[in-house]
Amino acid sequence: MSNVRYSTGFSGSAGSAVLTENGSFFLTDFRYAEQIKSEVTEYDHIIRQNMLECLNEVSLMQAGMKVGFEADYMSISELNLLKEKFPKVEWVETNLIVERVAAVKDENEIECFRAACKIIDAVFEEILDIIKEGVTENELAAEVSYRTKMMGSEVDPFEPIIASGWRSALPHGISSTKKIKKGEMLVIDFGATVGGYAGDMTRTVAVGDPDEKMVQIYEVVLGAQKAAVDAAREGVSGAELDAVARGYISERHYGEQFGHSLGHGLGLDVHSWPRVSEVNKEPLLTNMVVTIEPGVYLPGLGGVRIEDDIVIKKDGCENLTGSPKEFISVG
Repeated sequence: MSNVRYSTGFSGSAGSAVLTENGSFFLTDFRYAEQIKSEVTEYDHIIRQNMLECLNEVSLMQAGMKVGFEADYMSISELNLLKEKFPKVEWVETNLIVERVAAVKDENEIECFRAACKIIDAVFEEILDIIKEGVTENELAAEVSYRTKMMGSEVDPFEPIIASGWRSALPHGISSTKKIKKGEMLVIDFGATVGGYAGDMTRTVAVGDPDEKMVQIYEVVLGAQKAAVDAAREGVSGAELDAVARGYISERHYGEQFGHSLGHGLGLDVHSWPRVSEVNKEPLLTNMVVTIEPGVYLPGLGGVRIEDDIVIKKDGCENLTGSPKEFISVG
């Protein structure tokens, strides 16, 4: 629904935009009849029980028409149904049409990211004081979620990842009932949403005195993260930026323990185009907002990930994330 929201302003969960030579139409059901009056102002409104009724009502799908659809968001069953109902229409899949436009942010959108990151920074500073042995990951996740909302976040852009000890080696190890213990590393990955736009930050802290190997890994990840941030600028591809961090980590013999991409775009979805990975050879453009988040994970021992949100600029980048990155021991 993020592309629908970007294109129309609609913040609900059930609606479709149809653009034709004869006009722009927004299709939804009774639940959103009032909401779209204020949110969707540049489209003709069609309100019926389901999308097929909407399409039939105004005869938008005429024989011989060529109709593009977002292939990344339509299921096979939905497409088959449309082909059955409109057999004389040619259905053409499209990819990344809206995403490419939405990836380059205007100043109002960037200001939303700045506000979201300020909330994240403030919450991180507060929760450092409540991390201690015996607190469960779920309890800490609840504190994070509560505090971000109290500070103005509209919604959690994703389930907070709070992973301690051996679980910190799980790159997407969402919080659990596990109790935090002394000597463990603790990965804290959470976000905030302002104006629909999602900020996303990860910090890793030690609880007490961790294994010396984990301290060493922390410095490796920090060095890689800083090198990638320093290299970020207009014209550098996602693959080239990924290679900066990956090369740094590989030179220090932990390349096999860095198994995910360096980062991702941010937008109305927390994971948006462009990818900052070895598969994206396209240059990053000014005012794209992306994450830089290398990590090293040792199964059974622990992991470290450090993530910032940056705005790509012509000669560098603006780092929206202000929380400290140097090694911190708490509790």
